[in-house]
Amino acid sequence: MIRRLFLSVLGAVIFSTSVVAQEKTIVHDDFTAEYSTSTKRYNAPDKPCIKMHFANKAGSEFALLIMGTEEGEYSLDWGNGNIQKGQLHTYATQIKGKTASQDLTIYGQITVLECSYNGLTSLDVTKMATLTHLTSRKNFVKKIDLSGNPNLKMVYIQDSPLEALDLSNNPKVDSLIITNNKLENLILSSQSALEVLICTTNAKLKELNLTGCPKLRYLDAMQTMVTEYDLSKNKELSYVAIGLGRPITLLKLPADNKIDTLLLPMAGLKTLDLSQTKNLSVLATDNNFTLSSLDLSGMAKLKTLSCENNNLTALDLSDTKELTSLTCNNNQLKTLDVSGKTKLATLICYSNLLQKIDLTGCSSLKVLDCSMNKELSEVSFPATLTTLNCSGCNFTQLNVSSLTKMSDLHCDNNKISSLDISQMKELTAINCGNNNISSLDFKNNTALLDVNISNNPIKTGILFSSADNLRYVSVNGTLLDACSLDNMYRSLREKRPEDDNNDIGSLLLFNDVAQNAKVSNTKIATDKGWIVSVVGDGSGCTENGIKDTDIHKAISISETIDGWDITDIPTSAKALYLLTVDGRPIARYPIVSTSVSVKAPQKGLYIISLDNGKGIVCIKR
Repeated sequence: MIRRLFLSVLGAVIFSTSVVAQEKTIVHDDFTAEYSTSTKRYNAPDKPCIKMHFANKAGSEFALLIMGTEEGEYSLDWGNGNIQKGQLHTYATQIKGKTASQDLTIYGQITVLECSYNGLTSLDVTKMATLTHLTSRKNFVKKIDLSGNPNLKMVYIQDSPLEALDLSNNPKVDSLIITNNKLENLILSSQSALEVLICTTNAKLKELNLTGCPKLRYLDAMQTMVTEYDLSKNKELSYVAIGLGRPITLLKLPADNKIDTLLLPMAGLKTLDLSQTKNLSVLATDNNFTLSSLDLSGMAKLKTLSCENNNLTALDLSDTKELTSLTCNNNQLKTLDVSGKTKLATLICYSNLLQKIDLTGCSSLKVLDCSMNKELSEVSFPATLTTLNCSGCNFTQLNVSSLTKMSDLHCDNNKISSLDISQMKELTAINCGNNNISSLDFKNNTALLDVNISNNPIKTGILFSSADNLRYVSVNGTLLDACSLDNMYRSLREKRPEDDNNDIGSLLLFNDVAQNAKVSNTKIATDKGWIVSVVGDGSGCTENGIKDTDIHKAISISETIDGWDITDIPTSAKALYLLTVDGRPIARYPIVSTSVSVKAPQKGLYIISLDNGKGIVCIKR
């Protein structure tokens, strides 16, 4: 969120210097005689110029962007007789080529300079009074004197070892972006026009005096060492982001202020006075570990609240009717009432002491994470949920049958004895491990990708015939016997080429079932491209005398109106079996010729097995 807002403001600030950067490009690769002139002409002390020194040796690539106050001419003086001239426009012109020396002086009536990524070790703009916009990123400039630039409006210096900045003679600067430098001192004009100040990641900056900036509306001073913020005179503020540095000992907000976004992460706050801040849309107090209360009374406009890792024992949300997102995990809350929050879409409240959550009327709620609340045993979930994490709670029953839009369900580490997921046709991921579940039916869950049912007392019936995109399965610690494991292997889909590029890199099956996995026929799964955690030898399942071989290599199958015609049956075969997908026999056909017609009782999936051989799955449509 902070990054998005930063980029939005940043884009607006530098728009004028970059939007037309490609309208005109002048390349100076060769310094020929026709561009040369006497250097004496350009050494006059009163002639407007900008000087810079490159760290790299002559012949290195460079690129600049300049804009003039009016149509005219600029000159590049390399100090060794090489002088290049070009047309200076009132729109941005990019100049690039190879340096003729390490020192460059630019002459002309310049209003915009963009000199980023040139490895500059010094930059002198004191003789360019017309300069209004200065951008220098990824250079090595430690000091810069802006006292001769009274018309400056925008300064953008980033990712540089800049140690100090004095803008006391620059009252027109309205946008100042000085992020990720080594600033120790920042001096602003006593009558500044400053509206935007972004000075994040200056680990040595300890003081910020903003009393002379009555127009300031956007302040981001994250990751500095400033501990006192007197913002009482900054009545136009709408965005404030401070924290992630030393503990803040003073925070004084303007009376009856306009602030709509207040971000105070890891600010060392023990108390927070919001009595004059009733226009908030976004409030973040994350990781203020001793903040024990939040007064949100009158916060009728609040949409986003994030107060994770505070020390809250109660949270009164009765006035926050517009709330769309609430993050309050890792507090000491015992109850949470968000009833009537018709716009609430996301609720993250894990790792509290919750015994009760009231979600009545939360008709827009899609994401709920109430996990790791050890005493939470009952919640009435709204049917709008698409993502639910209630793991590590105390549920013995979980009524989710009405959650038809569910795509991601985590309910592991509870005491649940049954789970009805038959209506979750959009379910892609489920983790219900470490419960007391004895059976699960996945036939309606055609969108499944990831399944974890580990450490449940399930003995049979785990089949994934409908899951055409399944990629991860864990049945570790279940009670599936060898035959049930074999039937599950048969229900797995075949690997496709694109599976090597999925999020987990392949098709993974964790089948560590005590004793039974080692005697199951994992070749059924590995032949389909699945990677198994325990390899079995196939000796464990002799149900009805049927063992596993490769039937699909021996016969041909074609679908008929009521079943299948089986042809090319080897003359040595004695019988053909029709079975359910979990291995129960339906019919036996003695082999008297090289072909036989098999009838299906109804539409569905079946297994055809030949002479104690490996079954092949057939579909009757």
